[in-house]
Amino acid sequence: MFGNLLQKKLKNFNIRSAVARLVRNFFTQRQEEGAVDSVWLEFKKRSEAEGITAERKQKDLIQTFTKDIQKSYSQLTPGTLVVFNYVSLKGVDKSYFVVVIGAFGGNGVYNNTNKKTHRTNTLMSCFLINEGTNLNTLATVVNVLVEQKVDKMWKKYKPLTNNNEQDDMVEQQAREINPQIDEGGVKAIFPTTEFRTFRLNTGMKTMYKVNING
Repeated sequence: MFGNLLQKKLKNFNIRSAVARLVRNFFTQRQEEGAVDSVWLEFKKRSEAEGITAERKQKDLIQTFTKDIQKSYSQLTPGTLVVFNYVSLKGVDKSYFVVVIGAFGGNGVYNNTNKKTHRTNTLMSCFLINEGTNLNTLATVVNVLVEQKVDKMWKKYKPLTNNNEQDDMVEQQAREINPQIDEGGVKAIFPTTEFRTFRLNTGMKTMYKVNING
């Protein structure tokens, strides 16, 4: 898994390690809430039987909780975590780890027509996960997004980045799950500078989904 990904280690950021840590944080928080996730319990049981802690068993964790996916509307919904290779218009080939989020006018994936070329592109809107991302806080927020704990309107770009938003339901729900999240913690992991759109129909190569939400 991830065998075709380029630049696995960028500066101090390792995509494999980040995926493993985020999955562990996500399911640990859910377990503390009383949720029963059979695939996570089976993974922990298997790790203990083999005498290796779940924290150290990174390769097996990635194989268990990631899968190849098609670039589709049904797969790339708000809260979905994906890793992929992407070739930019300038020909730069890089790997990215992102959380999909609703765009200005719709879901995580939407169509947009280029006025100059009259060509319609299928775009994915997301926030980059990098060395500056607090993975513990992100795990909590993803829990809120994938569990449908907030209305779809709060899973979009504006509520997650607008400091003037008075009724930030995502942050409220996240802080209920994890009281240690500071006020403004959600906006700290979704800075406007890290918001990106990628063309799914051009440039997108291998794509893997971090399979925590079905």
